[in-house]
Amino acid sequence: MRDVMRPLRRLLAVSSVVVIAWSGLVAPAGAELSGQMETDLQVSPEVVLAPSADRPAPVITWEGTVWFRGFESVPKAYDTTATMRLPGGVKVESVSSRQCRARDLVVRCHFGTVLSDEQKKVTVRVKVVNATVGDRLGATLEARARNLDPSPGREPIGPLVVPNEADLEVSWSHWRDSVAPGAEMSYGVRAANNGPLRTAPAVLIIKPGAQLPDPQVRVDSPNACTRTAEGFSCPFVRSISLDLSGFVSPDADETTLSTTISVEFAGDDPPADPVPGNNTLTKDTFVERRADVGTTLSLTPDTVAAADLVNEPALTYRATVTNNGPGVAHETALSVILERGLDNGIAFVSAPDGCTYDFAVQCPVGDLAVGESREYVIQAKATRRIRGERVDAEAQVTARNNEFDLPDNNFAGAVLNVPGNSADLAVDVGAEPNPMVAGDPVTIVATARNNGPLPTADALLQINLDTSLADPRIVAEGGTCRVVTDGWFECTLTGLSAQPVAIRVTGTTALNPGDHLTGRAEVRSVDNVQDNGHANNVDFLDIPVVAPPTT
Repeated sequence: MRDVMRPLRRLLAVSSVVVIAWSGLVAPAGAELSGQMETDLQVSPEVVLAPSADRPAPVITWEGTVWFRGFESVPKAYDTTATMRLPGGVKVESVSSRQCRARDLVVRCHFGTVLSDEQKKVTVRVKVVNATVGDRLGATLEARARNLDPSPGREPIGPLVVPNEADLEVSWSHWRDSVAPGAEMSYGVRAANNGPLRTAPAVLIIKPGAQLPDPQVRVDSPNACTRTAEGFSCPFVRSISLDLSGFVSPDADETTLSTTISVEFAGDDPPADPVPGNNTLTKDTFVERRADVGTTLSLTPDTVAAADLVNEPALTYRATVTNNGPGVAHETALSVILERGLDNGIAFVSAPDGCTYDFAVQCPVGDLAVGESREYVIQAKATRRIRGERVDAEAQVTARNNEFDLPDNNFAGAVLNVPGNSADLAVDVGAEPNPMVAGDPVTIVATARNNGPLPTADALLQINLDTSLADPRIVAEGGTCRVVTDGWFECTLTGLSAQPVAIRVTGTTALNPGDHLTGRAEVRSVDNVQDNGHANNVDFLDIPVVAPPTT
């Protein structure tokens, strides 16, 4: 018998090696060969009330899922067990599945062999018998298998014990302040339970104004509304959003349409609302005929010479507001924007009585009869900070009952022309000598100019070298210069004109024959002057380095 078993053991050993080698060949590259147990735990509800003698004990349900994430090399998890640990203060009422057993506050499930991606479920229902407000009744779930590492630890999951309170709130998402007789009126309505107890049933009550004889609501399922004698009753738990609409009575002109929404708790044990002030809202909408309001805007003078900006010439803007009917325009307002951007060069001086200024002139026109017009005169001045050859101003008129289908005449513009208020700054850069001699001093020469049409402009000239200069010195024909670093030089040129201004920077470099002295020069405006040609604002330096001449 011993002689028979020896060849059999040898055969089994060889077979094991073959199986292991074959498994290694088919395993995906970079795969985890150990596999892993995974868990997921859900709870309902998210909050519960503390148990008391006058209400039923809260019930909590945990839904747990256990599955094995395996590979071809490890296709099964053996002797799989799941353990759910429950919080104190609860009593187990039921456990499923049939492989699970509860003992005290621990539920263990023996699932045996689990295939890859096979899911096992466990449901535990408990009753809360002892808890106080602020407690977190959290449970944990872990899974283990004989041939695997245990599942990663999870934070406890469970409801929070809260007081019997919930903040109900109503709000509008859209509405109109004015509506024409016979026109459609619509509201966006929302009600929400802000908690902390967010499971209490509640009802949204809508009371449309009498001017809406046949209102309708559109609400998403599963919420629904019931028609009542005063309007609608819409039950909800956490929140509800709906649209309320209807056509205004044609004979309701010059009345106020008032629609009220409110919210209250339903049920036999309603919680207390800590903020009752946000439970009711009323929206007032004026029923009135439309008014077609319009505006015009003019400017005197509309052209200023660029050379005159130094004197800050006066400007007069005239805005006219008109109501073309057919109804009286209510709460009409005029806005005139002088500055389309910060520091555009138009300085505000004065506006008519009753108007205010803060980047724009605001004038409360009030009620405007059909055919009535009012003019508003605004004084300003043009300054040297104007950039470019035009400055735009805009007027806008609004009214509470403006005709929304005719908006074209609600805006008007005026343009200040400043011909020639631009400059074309240019720069050239070179070196003396060219080519430069290794070890000898070299002078970088940058020449800046203003090609107009503006006669003068303040400019900043910068020279940036890719190589440091030893003992650099600057000589400027005009302006103020400084050495920022041994390769960065900067000059402020005041009143740059068509007459070229040369900046000379002299020093020595450590470049060798065959190298190149490289860098760039750039000029740009430092005041509010617009530069019309940016292509010539930068010039590049590329000077070859040669060996000293032989004696």
